[in-house]
Amino acid sequence: MPHIEESIVINRPISDVFRFVSDFRNGPQWQKDITNVHQSEGKTRVGAMITETRSTRMLRWRLDLNADILGYVPNKSIEYKGVLGQFPVAGQLRFETQGGATQITHSMNIRTGCLFSLFGPLLTGIMRRRTRRTLNALRQLLEARQEKAYQSPGVESAN
Repeated sequence: MPHIEESIVINRPISDVFRFVSDFRNGPQWQKDITNVHQSEGKTRVGAMITETRSTRMLRWRLDLNADILGYVPNKSIEYKGVLGQFPVAGQLRFETQGGATQITHSMNIRTGCLFSLFGPLLTGIMRRRTRRTLNALRQLLEARQEKAYQSPGVESAN
């Protein structure tokens, strides 16, 4: 069973990071492989269903995510369970305060079953790289927003 776990520290308060990430409709802003997202409820909560159409593939299978939210603790965690492509998946996003910053950890367990167990290492590599890439993009996006918020109107940055 492939297990993926990646963490990153974002220089933003936990409430800002959680609010942005927990609205799955924001996903395409930092997960560039998402081509469409549907959230069954206007607000993320236990029982909501998330569908993400993705361009990420393993061989001929698109690794779309269809999941139900099983756990939701504001500023702490979001747990989901569903299907990644054709593989059952259970995952969690955890949020922890690191001083004035936020550490976000995305972990997931993917069941490949006996028939597809040979694809486990390939799937692990693809999802580990994707998770690392998307967390880095999230950090860049949220930290850039923070820098823009500190700039005075009419003052351009040195970049």
